[in-house]
Amino acid sequence: MIPIIRKAKNGYKKWTTWIKSARSIPLIDILVKKKHFGSHYGGYTIATDNIDSNTIFYSFGVGKDITFEIETAKKYKCKFHLFDPTPGSVEWISAQKLPDHFSFYDYGISDQDGYITVFPPSSENRISHSIIKHKWTSDTALKFPVKSLSSIMQTLAHQHIDVLKMDIEGSEYAVLENLADSSIRPSQIIVEYHHHFPEIGVLRTYQSIQLLRSIGYKLFSYSPELEEFSFIHQSADMDSK
Repeated sequence: MIPIIRKAKNGYKKWTTWIKSARSIPLIDILVKKKHFGSHYGGYTIATDNIDSNTIFYSFGVGKDITFEIETAKKYKCKFHLFDPTPGSVEWISAQKLPDHFSFYDYGISDQDGYITVFPPSSENRISHSIIKHKWTSDTALKFPVKSLSSIMQTLAHQHIDVLKMDIEGSEYAVLENLADSSIRPSQIIVEYHHHFPEIGVLRTYQSIQLLRSIGYKLFSYSPELEEFSFIHQSADMDSK
């Protein structure tokens, strides 16, 4: 099948699945100045007002693609804290020459401190480990160290996060629920949802979006594949466009 046709069919399937499950389409809450940084696979969209050299980014789940972080930092000279406990990512990152304002940590994020059980990919061509055992994972369970967002901020002596980005293979739902129960309000939350795992489903993502809206976040962008979603908090000082 021609790639562009395959992509269109996959996109149509994702949209119809979303509408059938959520009984609505995701609606943009606010128009802001925004820009996409990074590759098609590892890129994300952020609101660009007030991003500068003092901006603090937390990026969870970097894998082997940090084009988003590199491109954003190149433009704004901002500070990035990268997190990923997966062996393939730790090995890959250690072989890279990271910018001076990048820091890497070999643990992940969860709704509590300790260790989580994850399942590695069944294919050597994949790197993502997931807390969900699905058709792309092996049967072997591993334990990875994790910390809650509040513990990480305390460890790094941060009172505030400007941009929280997560691609954490199904763990995002619990992390965002934990965030909602806390007083932590990053100015932006950029998250890749994993409702394409049958064990999760679209409804869980819809509920997560509604939860973020209930604590003051506004949706300003999402990818055509309905996987990457970008939110900005209502308290953020920004210029609408």
